Amino acid sequence: MDKSNIIFILRLLGGEVSRARERLSGLPVEVIENLEDAVTKAVSLAR
Repeated sequence: MDKSNIIFILRLLGGEVSRARERLSGLPVEVIENLEDAVTKAVSLAR
């Protein structure tokens, strides 16, 4: 597995989502608030 292609999908709850998105901006992380959207994105990346 090529570790340079690893992407993390995070589903966060609470009022600080934009702050978390800001702090994680330099990492291979996608922050998604909606659970269904997070699952859809994770499944599409797994294919």
